[in-house]
Amino acid sequence: MTVFDVIIIGAGTMGASAGYYLSRSGASVLLLDAFEPPHKEGSHHGETRLFRHAYSGEDAYIHWALHAEREWEALEQAAGRQLFHRTGVLNLDPESSPLTQGKEFKARKFELPVEVLTPEEMEYRWPGLTVPKGYRGLYEQRGGVLSCEAIIESFQQLFIQNGAKLLVNSPVERIAYKPMHVEVSTRTDRYVGRQLLLTAGARSGTILPDLKLPVEAVRKPIAWFEPKAEQAVFDSRFFPGFNINTKFGEFYGFPSFSGSGLKIGRHDGGEIVDGRQPTAPFGSRPADELEFRQLLQQFMPKAEGKLLKGSVCLYERTPDEHFIIDQHPEYSHVYIASGFSGHGFKFASSIGQTVSDWMLNNVYNEHLKPFSLSRFY
Repeated sequence: MTVFDVIIIGAGTMGASAGYYLSRSGASVLLLDAFEPPHKEGSHHGETRLFRHAYSGEDAYIHWALHAEREWEALEQAAGRQLFHRTGVLNLDPESSPLTQGKEFKARKFELPVEVLTPEEMEYRWPGLTVPKGYRGLYEQRGGVLSCEAIIESFQQLFIQNGAKLLVNSPVERIAYKPMHVEVSTRTDRYVGRQLLLTAGARSGTILPDLKLPVEAVRKPIAWFEPKAEQAVFDSRFFPGFNINTKFGEFYGFPSFSGSGLKIGRHDGGEIVDGRQPTAPFGSRPADELEFRQLLQQFMPKAEGKLLKGSVCLYERTPDEHFIIDQHPEYSHVYIASGFSGHGFKFASSIGQTVSDWMLNNVYNEHLKPFSLSRFY
């Protein structure tokens, strides 16, 4: 029986990234996924993800974003395709919001190239916007949009070229911990690895039941709208990605790429579901479309046209919405990267490389400390 250096459970965002960096370093890697990535049963579909630097929380996020930016550019070179679109990202928050103040403080601390904008300045620069009084904009020129499904495909192509093995439609049924290895069983086979990395997204909590990981699956709708006027205004050549914090929710969105429509989602809220069961499709809940129209009517009325399509993804949310990146408390050869709570994709290249270095070279990155599993116990 082949003994792999690393078995990865979950070949989506973080699993694919780690598989690439591990295999690039010469490790023998097996990736198992219950579906066939990229797929619509997790958190990595929907065409696009925002990339930005200004975070009001842990400094680790900004360190990782700066590192990830370099790695996304390197991945584009390795894959030979565009994966990162520098549209800029506009953060729109009430002036009195602690979130606004925190982002501005961190931007100054890390000397990030940002602009603080008034409602009038934003409406002049982006005519598709209607900004209420009392709002302030923080524009990140180096931010933009990542092509998430193309990135998964690129990681996959590259780690296979590096000799890694990918088995799809292979849900894990059992994990047996041994002192120096693990045994992972699917419906049809058993595999042995010297180390294990769990990156199963919203399903992580059910795969290692002994840990009772505090990760819940949250149903999150997303939708694409056809602008009803001045469509070019919302095109990616002219309009940025955005985050908008309102009294009725925290929203994010993307400009239209080649006529795709303006994409919008909501970060907070959501319906807690069983990640092992099929997720209710877009439109099965009245709020799926209505809450997005409410936002567009207030901030981008010219974009509130026909619904082009809708979809649903799963957040893997922790109680504090910070990540879990750690070792199993009893088995040091078992690693966990989970609980990315709807804002982890932008960091995937950095996290994949960081975890790879930790697993293969015992290099522990100090920026992992805030994401220890022990904070929940």
